[in-house]
This record gives sequence, structure tokens and C-alpha cells, in this order.
Amino acid sequence: MARGRRYDCGTTPRWWFQFLCRIRDVQRGHRGAGIEAFDRVTLWYQNLAFDYIAPEGKSSAEFQFFAAGSGTIHSITVNGRTYSHTEIDPDGESSDQQASALIAAMSGDPDVSATGGSTSNSVLLTVLLTSAGIAIPVDASDGNASVTMRLTTPELAAAALANEINAGTNWISANTTHALLAQNTGAQIHLTAGRYGAVNVAGTSVALAAGHVFAGIVAGSTILIAGTAYTVASVESPTGLTLAAAAPALTAALYVAPRGGIDGNLIVLYSTSRNERLSFDRTHIPLAGGRSDVTWNCKIDFTARGIGQIRQCWLTFAPALVTANLPATEWEATFSNWTLPGPKQPKLSRWLAPAACVSKNRIRRALASTSNRNRFVAQEPA
Repeated sequence: MARGRRYDCGTTPRWWFQFLCRIRDVQRGHRGAGIEAFDRVTLWYQNLAFDYIAPEGKSSAEFQFFAAGSGTIHSITVNGRTYSHTEIDPDGESSDQQASALIAAMSGDPDVSATGGSTSNSVLLTVLLTSAGIAIPVDASDGNASVTMRLTTPELAAAALANEINAGTNWISANTTHALLAQNTGAQIHLTAGRYGAVNVAGTSVALAAGHVFAGIVAGSTILIAGTAYTVASVESPTGLTLAAAAPALTAALYVAPRGGIDGNLIVLYSTSRNERLSFDRTHIPLAGGRSDVTWNCKIDFTARGIGQIRQCWLTFAPALVTANLPATEWEATFSNWTLPGPKQPKLSRWLAPAACVSKNRIRRALASTSNRNRFVAQEPA
């Protein structure tokens, strides 16, 4: 007897949902301290760690200057731009004047702001938000050591984590039940559970090579192929779809696309951090929003599958997964538009096969209404 894979017989059904988890912030600590070099935050999904470590660099640096007599040059060089002051008063200038002159000279620098520091003869440099994430080399005279300045923000951390999830994970090797898709808006990360597999790509045509089929993906949705996002134009079959724009030719490339269903609500992620300067707003992150109240449109082409004869088919139901003990719940399944076209119209049986009713964790009892044999009422096991 020929047997098809699960989901292969489902055309694109009229439904769409995601598992959603919103992380409100990858945030600065409650005391207002900014992110420092080597601060670390990690998002865990099963045994996968999505990790971000703040790169080396100081968001602010202070330099002291000392008057040394007429003709002495004091300077600060920021990313190749040099600002200087030369002592010209023959009666001598104060150290405070050197710092004030350099602060005035640096007004308008594109990378840093210059203000007075902790002492009257010091200059405090602070990286501007517009230059966040950039390594800025700084040198100063008067015996000050060279430093590399860098401002790391929660937005940069969120973007890096989202990119690691989308482009840095081989879900086939990880062999998880679901993949994850991530999108960041500022410091907020939006996670969606997904299906995954491998595809062959030729222009706009995408053919499944391995993994989860395309049933449930709809036109207009996003699909990641080799870490690059594309838009689905249409879905021709569970194993073939068309992109809105051509992609490079690829063979066995990893794909990830959103996947709906209530089972995704069981997924829980958690986060850890080195300190509170860089951390998620919560440590346990359950996904939510998955639904399974859907309408399926299924078509099985026996001829195309090489099935010349068939003796028996069955449809198996199983209760939704839960995190606690499975409660006894009565439910209904309504079937409509049963057809079996072909040159010979055999009698179609609408009764459930006895084998479908014996699994302890599936349907224990099925009752067929005599007035409507397309409708069944069953009770999950107590």
C-alpha cells in the first residue's frame, strides 16, 4: 500500500498565524549605567545559545592637560581629525585655559562631544549616538594614553541577536521542532516560530529538497533562504512555490518560514546576562498567539502519486499538546465536500475505521450521527 508523507496532501489552506514573543527591551541597567565592553546577554532556545558580547571600547574618556609655557602645543586627535591649542601668552597660561581652548576647538566634531571633566584642566569626550557602534581612535598630548572609543546601544545588541538567529543558525543540524525568525525594531525583538528545511532555487522558482513542506505558507509572507529574506508570490504545491523576485541559483539551501499552530505555544525561551547593564526585560519568554482553529482544503491525486489501487485510507486525530495532564474534553469534527472523482465511482464510506479509535492518547470513542454521517463527535481520554 502506498503511503504519503504527512502534510503532503494539503494544498495551501485558508489560514495564517504565528507564534509571537515580544521582548520589550534589551536595556540599560536600572541605575542608568551605559553598556560597557564585554557586557554579555544570551537568549536560549533549547540547547541553542544566541549570544551577544559588547565589543571593546569606551563610550567616554577623560584627558588632562597642563600648561607648560609659551609656544607649547596641546592637542586631541579624534578619528584622524586633530584639534590643537598653542600657548601664546608670554606671561603664562593656566592648565584650565588649555582644557577650555580644546573644548571650544572641538565643537561640532561628528563623532564625539567635548565638555569639562572631573577636574578643571580635563576634557571629557563622549561618543555621540549618531556614531554608535563605530570604533573611534583617540590620541591626546600631555602624556595621555591612546584609547579606542565606542558606544554600544541596546538597539545594536538587538540587531546583532536578530541577525544571529536569522543568518547564523543551521536549523537542520540543530534538529529542533521549530525554527525561529527574528526581527528587531529598535531595542525590541519580535520572535516568530517557523518551519525549516532545504530548497533548490532557480530564479523565482523554489523547490523543496528536504524538511518541512510549504503547506500553510501564503502569498505575501516572508521566507528566509540562506539567511536572505524574500517575499512569496504564490504557492503551487506543498513542495513548490514562486518568489516575488528572483534569487541566486542555490542547491540545498536552508530555508525558514513562519509556521502556525497551537503547539508553538508550548515553546519557552529564557535569557541570561552578565549584569543588569545589558539584559532582557525578562528571563523566561513563552511564545504565544498560536492557533489551530483552521479550515483545511486537501486534495489527494492518487494518479499523480502512482497509486493505481487503494484498499483503505484513514484520518487520525490527536488532542492538542498541553504542558499539564491531558484533560477529558469533548470535541467535534465536521467534514464537508467529500468527493471521489474518477471513471469508476466506488461507494465512499464515511465511517471511522476501528483502528483509528483505539489509541489511548488519541480518539477513544467516535459516535456517527445517523442524520449526518459527515459529522463525528468524539471524546478525548480522561
